Amino acid sequence: MTTVRIIGDCYTKLGLKHTSKSQACMKDDIHFFRYVVLSPKERLNLPSNASFKGGTLVHEVVQAALCQKKTIDEVIKG
Repeated sequence: MTTVRIIGDCYTKLGLKHTSKSQACMKDDIHFFRYVVLSPKERLNLPSNASFKGGTLVHEVVQAALCQKKTIDEVIKG
């Protein structure tokens, strides 16, 4: 079974090319400010949260372990 994903008009009319669960759960005013008002360069200067950084690190460790056939300990030490 194939799932078709359709991006709603509210995204395409504002020129947004990416949607995610974290964006969908964000309050409308915060989402509008970050993804419509701010430029990508301005958005990069916003502080990130610990969950995002932690998730990114876990993803990178697992990816390196799977793709380079290393143990988790080898990846962390490297």
